[in-house]
Amino acid sequence: MAALDLAPPKLVEFWRSYAPELGDLVSVMDRAENWTVDREPLLADRLVALGRRMTGPDQARAFVSADVPDLLLFLAYISTSTALRVIHWLDEQDEYQQYGSTVVQRLLDAPGHLAGAIALSPLRDLLALRLRVISNTPYFTKLFAPERLAGLGAAITRYRQEAVDVS
Repeated sequence: MAALDLAPPKLVEFWRSYAPELGDLVSVMDRAENWTVDREPLLADRLVALGRRMTGPDQARAFVSADVPDLLLFLAYISTSTALRVIHWLDEQDEYQQYGSTVVQRLLDAPGHLAGAIALSPLRDLLALRLRVISNTPYFTKLFAPERLAGLGAAITRYRQEAVDVS
């Protein structure tokens, strides 16, 4: 199994492998989230090192078995693109267990932990929204699949051509 690479260029490369536009979207999101801890070089290096130690199902199981408040803090303070990649990687480790989806659902099912782990209401609300977005990761993977984007692009091109032909 490949290690989880959380280096910023690798994150963009990973999301671009689904669709170039998705890589661009991730870059914009990362620039907008100027408050995340993974923007600090020392913490970013430690996060990348953590990812490199995550090499398979054993590490995925250990990650998802962490305490809910610890997971909430971790996901609250890293960038959305990194959090999405971690969840996606967890799901990749076992197609039947879906570790990432399971941990997100566990966090969403424990709203009381959110208030205990994160005192600031805006950050708490942001994390709750992020978890809802992340819980739709399988949907987004299908939505941004290259063949789907190509089909949408072809439909838009046909529509534009028909509009020109009509006028």
